[in-house]
Amino acid sequence: MAHEEIQREVDPKLAEEAEKNLRNAGPLLETGDPKKALKYFARAAKGFEMRHDPMSECNALDGMAEAYEKMGAPQQALTVANKALEIAREIKDMRAQARQLRRMASIYVAGEKPRKALECYRRCMEFHHALGNRLGELEDLENLARLYDQLGNGDKTKKCLGRVEEVARHLPDEKEKAKHLYAAAMIYRSIQGLDKTAALLVDVAEIATRFGMTELLEHCQSELAALGGDEEVVEIGDDAVEAVEDLAEAEETEEPSTPETAAPSGGDARRADEAKNKYNEGPPIEGIPLWEYRIVVDRGRMHRVTIQELDQVGAQGWEMIHILKAGTESNPETIYMFKRCGGYAPAAAAHARAPNPAAQKVESEAAAEEHSLSASDPLETGGHELLKDKSSAP
Repeated sequence: MAHEEIQREVDPKLAEEAEKNLRNAGPLLETGDPKKALKYFARAAKGFEMRHDPMSECNALDGMAEAYEKMGAPQQALTVANKALEIAREIKDMRAQARQLRRMASIYVAGEKPRKALECYRRCMEFHHALGNRLGELEDLENLARLYDQLGNGDKTKKCLGRVEEVARHLPDEKEKAKHLYAAAMIYRSIQGLDKTAALLVDVAEIATRFGMTELLEHCQSELAALGGDEEVVEIGDDAVEAVEDLAEAEETEEPSTPETAAPSGGDARRADEAKNKYNEGPPIEGIPLWEYRIVVDRGRMHRVTIQELDQVGAQGWEMIHILKAGTESNPETIYMFKRCGGYAPAAAAHARAPNPAAQKVESEAAAEEHSLSASDPLETGGHELLKDKSSAP
């Protein structure tokens, strides 16, 4: 029986068996029978409608939309998801609205309609921000960055990635932080932001090492090697110090030795060791460190970096954390990566508990009445505005 026919049914049993139909639908969807699952979801949706239970009806409609999506019927999926979105708006359920907007965005992405997907992800991001759902907000921002990149809008892509890094660095869960910083690094790579890509990959590799995230660490090492033109990646620590000393020795063979260039000061070894130990010890008690990154490039014959120049960088508080071999065989290059602490985010603020969902919902609903999507681009003001509910779907 088609779901349209079920919607016209008035059999009181549909109301009585709504929960049962919903329970039967779930396993069928998971085991790969979306057509049969659709029938149960439709019966459940009709039953909950007859019982005047809009929240449950919204859940059943969401299942229908997913079933249609898996059946390769995007237009039907959008129609049902839009109906679920309207119900979620009526009952002012922000989580349900975010869920439907994300589903609609994924359908638009699959249908190669990036601008419509952008609209859905932007609205979804604002709901997640209002709810204090930082992981949901990060996923939306990453999806926005990919879509802006696809549309060739580099400025908006970088703006989204800046927000990803800002939000991710304040996550209390270090593993989630590493996951989202890695995602940002991969998008930076696609827009040729190679310096930023390398800096983020080094940061992720340090977290992955400390928390035993072997697979992620291997990905970072592989990506860093690719950035270096398949040359060997020199790890943080003593090997990095030896590479700096090798540079000094090479300079001695190329130029007359002087009191200023005869030997390194030893400051690089100290800084490299301190950088490694400082990070392994964890953030200082005053709060979460806000790391800044800097890269110095030795371009071989085009521009050689001297040991004195590296010492000057170190004197400004920068700590050497990584050395990357790049360039070509005829003109090898060396990338020296540094970081320093630019301040601290208050520990209390960084680890503050999310607001009470009920209170947050009341505040966000009030804010939603004052803002509309056309008022401004949420990315221009940090992405924190809530959107006024609209009667029409995107």
